[in-house]
Amino acid sequence: MIAVKDQRGKGYAREAIEAVQLFALAVYARDTIIAKIKDDNIGSIKLFEKLGYKFIQDNHHYNEK
Repeated sequence: MIAVKDQRGKGYAREAIEAVQLFALAVYARDTIIAKIKDDNIGSIKLFEKLGYKFIQDNHHYNEK
Protein backbone atom coordinates (compact mmCIF):
# COMPACT_ATOMS: atom_id res chain seq x y z
CA MET A 1 0.00 0.00 0.00
CA ILE A 2 1.38 3.38 -0.98
CA ALA A 3 -0.38 5.52 1.61
CA VAL A 4 1.36 8.82 0.91
CA LYS A 5 -0.57 10.28 -2.01
CA ASP A 6 2.32 12.18 -3.58
CA GLN A 7 4.31 8.92 -3.77
CA ARG A 8 1.65 7.12 -5.80
CA GLY A 9 2.17 6.54 -9.50
CA LYS A 10 5.96 6.33 -9.25
CA GLY A 11 6.23 2.60 -9.81
CA TYR A 12 6.92 1.60 -6.21
CA ALA A 13 3.99 -0.83 -6.02
CA ARG A 14 4.92 -2.42 -9.34
CA GLU A 15 8.51 -2.82 -8.18
CA ALA A 16 7.35 -4.41 -4.93
CA ILE A 17 5.00 -6.84 -6.69
CA GLU A 18 7.72 -7.87 -9.11
CA ALA A 19 10.14 -8.43 -6.20
CA VAL A 20 7.57 -10.65 -4.45
CA GLN A 21 7.09 -12.63 -7.66
CA LEU A 22 10.84 -13.21 -8.02
CA PHE A 23 11.16 -14.16 -4.35
CA ALA A 24 8.25 -16.61 -4.54
CA LEU A 25 9.75 -18.29 -7.57
CA ALA A 26 13.37 -18.35 -6.34
CA VAL A 27 12.79 -19.29 -2.71
CA TYR A 28 9.57 -21.30 -2.77
CA ALA A 29 9.47 -22.46 -6.41
CA ARG A 30 6.00 -20.96 -6.72
CA ASP A 31 4.82 -19.61 -10.03
CA THR A 32 1.31 -18.76 -8.85
CA ILE A 33 0.53 -15.87 -6.53
CA ILE A 34 -2.90 -14.92 -5.27
CA ALA A 35 -3.57 -11.25 -4.61
CA LYS A 36 -6.44 -10.15 -2.40
CA ILE A 37 -7.60 -6.66 -3.40
CA LYS A 38 -10.70 -4.82 -2.24
CA ASP A 39 -13.06 -4.23 -5.16
CA ASP A 40 -12.95 -0.44 -4.73
CA ASN A 41 -9.15 -0.30 -5.08
CA ILE A 42 -9.22 0.33 -8.82
CA GLY A 43 -5.59 1.42 -9.06
CA SER A 44 -4.31 -1.83 -7.57
CA ILE A 45 -6.67 -3.92 -9.69
CA LYS A 46 -5.40 -2.20 -12.86
CA LEU A 47 -1.77 -2.66 -11.81
CA PHE A 48 -2.19 -6.36 -11.14
CA GLU A 49 -3.99 -6.78 -14.48
CA LYS A 50 -1.07 -5.04 -16.24
CA LEU A 51 1.25 -7.54 -14.57
CA GLY A 52 -0.77 -10.43 -15.98
CA TYR A 53 -2.90 -11.34 -12.98
CA LYS A 54 -6.40 -12.60 -13.69
CA PHE A 55 -9.57 -12.12 -11.65
CA ILE A 56 -10.67 -15.45 -10.17
CA GLN A 57 -13.46 -14.77 -7.69
CA ASP A 58 -14.94 -12.44 -5.12
CA ASN A 59 -14.08 -13.54 -1.62
CA HIS A 60 -15.98 -12.08 1.32
CA HIS A 61 -15.18 -14.71 3.93
CA TYR A 62 -14.07 -12.26 6.60
CA ASN A 63 -16.69 -9.55 6.07
CA GLU A 64 -13.99 -6.93 5.73
CA LYS A 65 -15.04 -3.32 5.49
